[in-house]
Amino acid sequence: TGREDDAIEKYKKAIEIDPHMIEARFLLGQIYERKGMIEEAVREYEAGLKINPFYGSFYFKLGQIYQNKGMNKEAEKYFAKCVELDPRNHKAHYNLGILYGQKGDGRAINHFKAAIMLKPDFSEAHYNLAISYAGVLRPDFDLIKRHLDIAAKLGYKIDPGFLEYLNNLRK
Repeated sequence: TGREDDAIEKYKKAIEIDPHMIEARFLLGQIYERKGMIEEAVREYEAGLKINPFYGSFYFKLGQIYQNKGMNKEAEKYFAKCVELDPRNHKAHYNLGILYGQKGDGRAINHFKAAIMLKPDFSEAHYNLAISYAGVLRPDFDLIKRHLDIAAKLGYKIDPGFLEYLNNLRK
């Protein structure tokens, strides 16, 4: 849009005046992402990290980009660094849980639990925690049911295939 194009020019000008202005780099990266200019967004986020390697939001945004590209190893690295710098980032915990869960890593449970502790009404985290619990050696069906019920009450649509899987698992 014209507004975003104007904002891009303003942020570029601000960075030209002060190359260390990380807020301008972050906002510019977000606009680039919205416009589908992913390489430009990555360039701004990485430039921001060179200026301030302790700015957790840059790691989170890079993790999202790499996760969306299917580059899970890279995404995991960035989300882990984000959690290290900002342990209260529930979305970074959740995304790490997703990545760990996809490869059957038990650390997924801890990250979903952390996301729920930080944001108790995070329905997707409850649902994925239930899925992770179902994947352990001796599943606790009461715990699985509790988190599925919470997810459903929060409006999350429970996959009927997963419910069928649970019923078969109980047999």
